[in-house]
Amino acid sequence: MNGGAQHFVILAAGILIGLASVHGWRAWRALRQQTAGNTPAEEREYLRQQARRRLVSSALLVLLAGLLAGSQLLGLDHPADRLEPRANGQPPALSAEQRRFLGLYTLYWGAILVVLFVVIGMAILEIRAIRRHGARQWRQIDDDRQAMIEAQAARYRMERNGHS
Repeated sequence: MNGGAQHFVILAAGILIGLASVHGWRAWRALRQQTAGNTPAEEREYLRQQARRRLVSSALLVLLAGLLAGSQLLGLDHPADRLEPRANGQPPALSAEQRRFLGLYTLYWGAILVVLFVVIGMAILEIRAIRRHGARQWRQIDDDRQAMIEAQAARYRMERNGHS
């Protein structure tokens, strides 16, 4: 891998660590600020679970950044660049050392992909949780509105019939 690509990977890892740090700190702070107060128990539980999901996602982002930076710092791409196919498109004949390296390289990047897919899965879980919570809140608002309308209608009927 050339120097420009290496710098890009290191920069991307730094950005991931920065994002993970900010979101992790906010989630940690939200988790610590959970108090009984006026917040209903269901809302507190939702916020607690949200903070936990975000802390796990932040930790996974730091792991992903570490793996990406590690691939550059360990110099895994230099030997991989030398594993080029032959001119006729056939796979090269590999020595035992090259086969071991290829296995390690495949496992390493497989681990990066697994962590990336888990991060994406956590994001999908977060979106679903937000959507479910929003739907519950909307139903609660709708039920409260309906109850207020019914109470107002009952009061209006009583006043209309001459009852105070």
